[in-house]
Amino acid sequence: MARLQGVLQIVCEFFLACAIPQTLVYTCADDRKPEGCQCCHTVATSVLVAMKQLSRLALVSPRLSIRPAAALELRKVSARTERIVGIRCAAGTPQQQPAGQGSTGTTPRGSPGLVNPSGAPLASGSGSSAHAEIELTAHNAAQILQTPSAFLLRVGSAAEPVNKKISRLRDAASGRLPLVTLDCDKLPQVCQALQIQSSPTFLLMAQGRVAAALETDLSPKTVTAFVERVAQLLGLKVDLAEGIADQLAEAEEMEWTNPKAASDFFHQIGSAPDLPNDARIRVAAGQARCALQIGSQEEAEHLIDELQKGGHHRVPEVIQAAAWLKLVARRKSGNLKDFQAAVEADPANLLAVQDLAVALFWEGRPSEAVDASLALLRRKRSDETRDLVLLLIEALGPRHVKVAPARRSFSSALFI
Repeated sequence: MARLQGVLQIVCEFFLACAIPQTLVYTCADDRKPEGCQCCHTVATSVLVAMKQLSRLALVSPRLSIRPAAALELRKVSARTERIVGIRCAAGTPQQQPAGQGSTGTTPRGSPGLVNPSGAPLASGSGSSAHAEIELTAHNAAQILQTPSAFLLRVGSAAEPVNKKISRLRDAASGRLPLVTLDCDKLPQVCQALQIQSSPTFLLMAQGRVAAALETDLSPKTVTAFVERVAQLLGLKVDLAEGIADQLAEAEEMEWTNPKAASDFFHQIGSAPDLPNDARIRVAAGQARCALQIGSQEEAEHLIDELQKGGHHRVPEVIQAAAWLKLVARRKSGNLKDFQAAVEADPANLLAVQDLAVALFWEGRPSEAVDASLALLRRKRSDETRDLVLLLIEALGPRHVKVAPARRSFSSALFI
């Protein structure tokens, strides 16, 4: 009897400590039908029966040394659990997920992990099973759908291009993003609860709710946007460019010597239907810079304005394009030799050095333009001179061979 009392006490305290009822008491969103959320009823009913029995024992057995407060809380939780309606299936609805888990003690609290079709624990973060596909079954559905860890839920079979991007997303997660497959013919109640309306469908799920969805429209652009959204939510860096980065670097190098050809190259790169968003920003910024060199200032102003209004004003390539636009405004007509002579006559003259530096820049000699402004900064440390140097360094762009040494020289000129 003493052993039984001890076991009952441990189980009772475990129910309270692990907040199992809190995990099982899920509510559907207002726009979801409660009858569609039936997945956890079996587990919930079993837990409810066990809790009621423990609650009765806590009341009638004076030798069962359960704290009075714990017994009272157990009875309250037991009543709340009777209102269970199923899994939380509020796609995109910001609800607070209660702490704890629905395990019976075989896994640590707060990290229940996933289980395979047989019900055995499946590690999602390491090992050979990290990239395995997990089939959702009646046996493991409750635990998988309750796990606080993020996972991808796939309904149906997707085309190869879609699977390729999803694989790159999972590779970027280093095995921490399991793929769970759901067959609506086998588990129609789950599909109804999640409002699955098309196949294939991909859902990013965590803590019992949908964080991102890819359904109905599986065009290359939409798939790319979904992958980028998931990567953003999980703090991942996914490379979907497939050589686009190299092409962009080639076009950016070409724009210094052949802006017309570079503009055509940027247009070719930008015509890809599933181009990542960061690549599209670089393409637009490159087209703006080429337009300035060709003489289409109005087009360049429009592109730069759209990029800045879109919140991309801190992107290095956009900063570079904006610097070019400012340099166009400071460009003076005249002969390069005359500008050089004016600087030789008065090396500390800010306007003379600016005219020479800007002329050198548009002559395709940006490194010499930076050097001319740095020479003035060493002679005359003023805000105007500093701004001129910074403008020319920004105009070099993030990948120019001169940009790193120019920044070091700038710091040296200011503080030494």
